[in-house]
Amino acid sequence: EEVDAICGAFFFARRKAILSVQINKYEIFDETFFCYKEDIDLSVRLKSAGWKLVYLPQFIAYHGRGWKKRELVSHPVKEMSARNELKLHLKMKNPVRIIYSFLKLIGVKLFDI
Repeated sequence: EEVDAICGAFFFARRKAILSVQINKYEIFDETFFCYKEDIDLSVRLKSAGWKLVYLPQFIAYHGRGWKKRELVSHPVKEMSARNELKLHLKMKNPVRIIYSFLKLIGVKLFDI
């Protein structure tokens, strides 16, 4: 099934696809994200370049990030994730998502949601 984005924890891609969207000679992931959402940014760049992203349900991966209990995630980590989500939506130039992610960042900063 075709999807809009793939988690970087279990991301396979053709070399040709990756090379077609690399930022410079040695940068595949946008280093300005540092952590969180860089895999979504790569997915967006691949889709924009005409590549298909496919989910195969028979493949199973376990990702130990530990976000199931959001209240246990530190404030700086939540803030970094929200900030990177806003950066991603600004790059995508999607006004609805920009507003959503901006409000989410404010919520994290003010109320630690």
